[in-house]
Amino acid sequence: MSVRACTTLATVMNRIRDGLMRDLDLPRAHERELVIDRDRVYELDGEDSRTLAAVGAFRVVPEHDLDLPHDILAFAERILPRA
Repeated sequence: MSVRACTTLATVMNRIRDGLMRDLDLPRAHERELVIDRDRVYELDGEDSRTLAAVGAFRVVPEHDLDLPHDILAFAERILPRA
């Protein structure tokens, strides 16, 4: 694979991962920035942010965390658009 092809592939992958960051308030630049979440401080750069966004988009949650009372589910079905 040529250097140009590698650069193009990296650019495409970064654009895909940037899409996952659309609604996140995380650093996007090469410089590290302090990020505070709850009672912890992290030092992140754009690459760290893109990685966290990709991992978070596909996280697994325990089934019991999805158990919601029926009235909440019925309300959500009324107000949320169908895919």
